[in-house]
Amino acid sequence: CVLPIWFDPGSRLPAMALRFAKLLRAHDQVALLSDWSVLAWSKLESADAAVEIDHLAREHAYLRRDYRAFLAPLPEAARLLSAGSVLEPHRRLYSKAASEIHELLRKNAAATAVELQPWLERLGETYQRFVELTPPSDPRYLQARLNLADAHEALQRRAQAIPIYREIVASGEWSNASVAKASLSSIRSRMALLEAQNNLPK
Repeated sequence: CVLPIWFDPGSRLPAMALRFAKLLRAHDQVALLSDWSVLAWSKLESADAAVEIDHLAREHAYLRRDYRAFLAPLPEAARLLSAGSVLEPHRRLYSKAASEIHELLRKNAAATAVELQPWLERLGETYQRFVELTPPSDPRYLQARLNLADAHEALQRRAQAIPIYREIVASGEWSNASVAKASLSSIRSRMALLEAQNNLPK
């Protein structure tokens, strides 16, 4: 299967592009389907069609456990649509993936840090994608940000975790349990970072 070099964004093209995406999925062409999604975002005038093709590509990649394609960076056009409901299927997909990775980590809690690291990295990237597609007004946003910070903390990337914890605390929504947890986590993470840098008083 060879991708065309260009699209002519006519009125019939979105439906044709979607049908071709489904054909690629039927033939288990994960890489080509991912490339087709990128092309759709850049050439199709119909945002709805581009969103549907992108979701189809990422869902197939996830089912095939191709995390490179599943967690590929989202185009700017997708992030511009984050305030609406059109990306809700994407959010549900990333939420499902995160839940399954959490369960895998729970079942393999006795594994070594080296064995768990790739899954913690995938978990962090999954939450990163969710956050990119979710407006701050969404009730799930703060918890996703907290989970992202926790993933960084688990990987000992405290320089990345601490600013996220502080951002959550700065939201001031103390009725939200995520804010209180972020406050404590920020303190613990900061203390651990200072200790690792030998900046704590003896």
